[in-house]
Amino acid sequence: MSLEGTIYLEAEEGQLSLKQGGFLTEGTAGYWQIQFSFFGRAWNGLSKTAVITWNQNGEPKSQHFLLNHSDNFIIPAGLLAEPGAVYIGVFGIGGKTIRLSTNFVRLDVRPGSWAGQQPPEPLPDIYQQIIARLQEVTAEAQTVLLQAEALAQAANSRIDQALTAAPVPNLSELADLRLGTDGTRYGAAGEAVRKQLTLLNEDKLDKNAAGSISYGMLSQEVREILTSGNAAVVGKEAVLAENLADKAVTPEKTTFFRKTRGAVDPSKNLFNGDYLRIYMTGTTGKLALSQNDKGKLAVLEIQPNTSYSITVNIHTTLKVGSSSRLLSAGDAIDGGINISMGTDAYQTVRTTGPNDRYLYVSVTNPATDNLDDSEVYLKVIASDKAVLPEENEIYNAVRYTPNGIDVYSRGQVDNMFNTALDSQSLKVRKRGQDFYIYLPCSKNGVFLRYAYRRVDSDKINMHQWRILTTDFVNQQDNVLFSLDTQTEWEGAVLEVDAPDFIGGYHGNEINQKFSLFLDGRPLSVDSADFFLTGREVRIFSQSLLNRSGDLNTPLFLRWKAQVWNAVDRTFINENRWKALQQVEISQAKLCMVSCRYQDPYGNPLAQYARKNDDFSYIGLGQPFSGFGGKDISRFDIWGKNNDGAVSLAIEQIQTEQYANRSQFLSDFREQKRCKVYFDVTGRYTMQQDETLTSRAKIQVDFAPVLT
Repeated sequence: MSLEGTIYLEAEEGQLSLKQGGFLTEGTAGYWQIQFSFFGRAWNGLSKTAVITWNQNGEPKSQHFLLNHSDNFIIPAGLLAEPGAVYIGVFGIGGKTIRLSTNFVRLDVRPGSWAGQQPPEPLPDIYQQIIARLQEVTAEAQTVLLQAEALAQAANSRIDQALTAAPVPNLSELADLRLGTDGTRYGAAGEAVRKQLTLLNEDKLDKNAAGSISYGMLSQEVREILTSGNAAVVGKEAVLAENLADKAVTPEKTTFFRKTRGAVDPSKNLFNGDYLRIYMTGTTGKLALSQNDKGKLAVLEIQPNTSYSITVNIHTTLKVGSSSRLLSAGDAIDGGINISMGTDAYQTVRTTGPNDRYLYVSVTNPATDNLDDSEVYLKVIASDKAVLPEENEIYNAVRYTPNGIDVYSRGQVDNMFNTALDSQSLKVRKRGQDFYIYLPCSKNGVFLRYAYRRVDSDKINMHQWRILTTDFVNQQDNVLFSLDTQTEWEGAVLEVDAPDFIGGYHGNEINQKFSLFLDGRPLSVDSADFFLTGREVRIFSQSLLNRSGDLNTPLFLRWKAQVWNAVDRTFINENRWKALQQVEISQAKLCMVSCRYQDPYGNPLAQYARKNDDFSYIGLGQPFSGFGGKDISRFDIWGKNNDGAVSLAIEQIQTEQYANRSQFLSDFREQKRCKVYFDVTGRYTMQQDETLTSRAKIQVDFAPVLT
């Protein structure tokens, strides 16, 4: 949970970034806190210091802050004395040679109401901070001593009371008290106890004395301060992640290292990146280790009777050998190999013998290569499978894959990857005057297809792009189930005393603008046919709507935005109707959806429905009426057949509220379908330039049947 007054900064290796907060005000004191989070092994074991730079009275200033064990500090009031930019960075120091520094992050100090009330407190320098930290440690030690004294006094009092009380309840217990922890039996129980409590009353801390504060009790932070960043990592529970240097722990040095199928985790490179200045001379069968400042020899602890894949990123002379003991310059390797790597081969394999414990890999020829360490990358992994080259693949060495890993060719991987992407991606296809939008369903290989077409009909004064049909199809675009063939998903309005609705498939709508986007990229509906994949389709359109049956009386200017999203399988339909004159409307059914009870093949689609005002539901197998209300924002329709389960949900998301609005599910049994209507207004008079808005979220899915 974040705290008020806390600004959160994250450091990943040398990159520092602002994650939360950043608002500072002039004159604030003791409130704003900087909290750092550190990611990456590079920060482990480093003493961290924050750096702040700013301008004061036109002069550049800087201040260092030692970070405590919580990696945070309070911004002093002196840094907030005047408005302006403040830059914060952090660096870490380990030992004598390691230093990691980040970039600066800018924070702004804004003018505050306390400005100029009193001079700011002076900022502590870094030496004062170190002294203060040591004083804290001393105070903690003194507190422990005071507690020890109190315990000693209490023990003395209780012993005196026990010795003077009469009668003594149990002499054997007093006799036992006379035996000290050092094995000495004292003449009196009180003497034995007091002798062993004496050390607790000492005014100083004696090393190794009973009751003293030992170095092992100090935190890593205190150790780093006392030793200038060179705290030793020793003792029980001392090997912690923050104390380990990079590459300090390798698989061979641990007993808890994860294994896969009895072998070292194949995702790990067994070589830790360090080279010895040794070169292996000689030919295959007998190699000698020779000291050479330009040589680069990797030495790894390995297992006997195991195959190891050895890969380098350069064209060079690769020499490999193994032995039962650790060798040094001047020793020889029996059975070593000398491989001249070709222009396309970067890999070989070495199978160790029954007694081998060490693997030696020499990757340079000092006489010809002249490479520094930064130009050599070596990877060694335990292997058990060979991968043969594919057809037309140029590769002069057999590749080996890690233990426990399935082997696939490049073509197989590409095919699996493309299949996975295809099943989760949205698709758009244009064919002639039609284009289709495909949303992936939960059942693999099934898509919900929306068919869009430009419809021109003088009979009903319709000249627009609109949805015609909605079907479940497979990857070959074959129809599996027809959800609806007279789709009413786009909204319509009925004027009082008018013979019919206007908008959607009711007509009396003339399209003026139409734009289609795939993942933010425009697509032309007048272009050649195309078939594309993506994550989101957006359609924006503008149209003019005339009075029903009257071509000369424009009533509305309409904007429509429709968004299909493959991630959450949603279709968002948003409407804005602007009245061009005063209009009295009877109904404004701007959120609509339609669903068949069965598809043309008799497969069940809509079998049940639920509304969310009281979460009641009905069966759709028999005629029904009156399923609706005024406080409903969502309807769910569902059913299942032998091939899967169909679900349809429509949710109204609207900011305006009208007195006579109503929501209902209608039974169109003669058409073998039901319709959900959100009448967002009821009977309502719109004034000129007044805008009516609605927004609906529709989710349709076809999922496998649960067993």
